[in-house]
Amino acid sequence: MFYTVRVALSLFFLSLLSTDLESHAYNLTSFSTFLQAASTLRNDQPKDAQLIQQIPIIQDIKPLKNPGPQRDIGLAVENNYLHDIEDFAESYPETDFSADKWDICRMDHFDRCALGNPSFRQRLKEAIAEHASSFLATDISNPFLYLESLGDGLYIIHVAPRFPQGAETEIVAAIIDEDLRVHNIFRIELSSRNGLSTGDTGGYIADVGIVGSARLQDALILAVDALARCGDGKRKLGFLIRFSLKDYTVKWVTPYNTASAKFAVVGDIIYSSDGGSCENDYLYAIDVSTGRVVARDFVPTAFNWVFAENGRLFGQTYGGGFVYRLK
Repeated sequence: MFYTVRVALSLFFLSLLSTDLESHAYNLTSFSTFLQAASTLRNDQPKDAQLIQQIPIIQDIKPLKNPGPQRDIGLAVENNYLHDIEDFAESYPETDFSADKWDICRMDHFDRCALGNPSFRQRLKEAIAEHASSFLATDISNPFLYLESLGDGLYIIHVAPRFPQGAETEIVAAIIDEDLRVHNIFRIELSSRNGLSTGDTGGYIADVGIVGSARLQDALILAVDALARCGDGKRKLGFLIRFSLKDYTVKWVTPYNTASAKFAVVGDIIYSSDGGSCENDYLYAIDVSTGRVVARDFVPTAFNWVFAENGRLFGQTYGGGFVYRLK
């Protein structure tokens, strides 16, 4: 009799434990869950380790070796007398220069954001205000939340954490649609063990984030870089990473310092740029299948973004705009 009661009690407590575990299974298709996960990277928010552990992680990121000097890309410059986005639109009226093509929004500057349609932006702002309102206020002591268009009504939103020298950090990101449904949620682990570094060895600690993105069927290509330049050490970031959106396995990672801005995929070539005021500035041609650099051109100043349309490659630099004619 005592044995029977003990077994019954054991089964009862096991059922309670099972129920408790099930209650902590998070809905990873919910936008509020993403905001909860993003908030855990803030200094002023409690850490929810169980939530973070349920989010798929992309890790062991090891960029390819830099191949050194390459042949020139050889694209013909069609126009280099453009100053701003209005100049682009006036000179090439057949091309869409809406913000979705070139802009990335920081959520504490939400009123400046022109991505998507107004109803999408309103839903997004209301959701952030309800579940993670601190991201709508400028606070340099905490990471910022960024939004970028993937095209076809999809967007990638992520929180850009600090990356101290000799440490590890994680970017938390999600692909959402205009109704704020989460299609994918994932983490990107960045580790100094793999040689990654913002180049800041002093007291300043730079943020790292997604500075460009493209979706290719069931794969995602992201540009990951430090969000500040000119540290006192060498920057070992600015790479493209391609991974599966089904199982989050990495197909390739380009060499360091090949991608520091929005990029363009044209057939089997990715056109990306890297550089800054204290670095050499290049435009790269990268094989979309392997991530290997196949050509590069020196450019006068670094690009803020590039995108391709109507047989042209458009790029905005710190000093003005360039238009290349694609072969």
